[in-house]
Amino acid sequence: MKQPGVPNAATCEVYGLNATTLTHDAIMERIRAAIRSMKGAGLSDGEIGEGTALWPTGDPDQASLGFDSLDFLELVVRLEDLYGWSLPEDLIDASRFQTVGDLAAVAQAVLGGDMLVEETGVNAASAGHGAS
Repeated sequence: MKQPGVPNAATCEVYGLNATTLTHDAIMERIRAAIRSMKGAGLSDGEIGEGTALWPTGDPDQASLGFDSLDFLELVVRLEDLYGWSLPEDLIDASRFQTVGDLAAVAQAVLGGDMLVEETGVNAASAGHGAS
């Protein structure tokens, strides 16, 4: 059964889209890449793990990116711009997210489980057929 917000094969063909499987690990890699482009390419996977806090925690043993709410919004916009993701505004409340893994889990749920539509020509969202 087709998941809501994920175009079927015929729609993908019409709009020049390529539906590909995107695992949780692949979502994490894309989030890591976006964070590296914001914070510096020198960050390792270990520094941007599932449990890495987005916000300063005050705990010296807790890895943190030290984001503020504007950094978080910049990250979401960057993910949307780089990968064509469409994350609903009502879900993008910084207070919902504590870790990088929280963001990855929500992105995976919003993107239709393990499916993501990648653009190969036309902007799927503007055509009304984007993953949302």
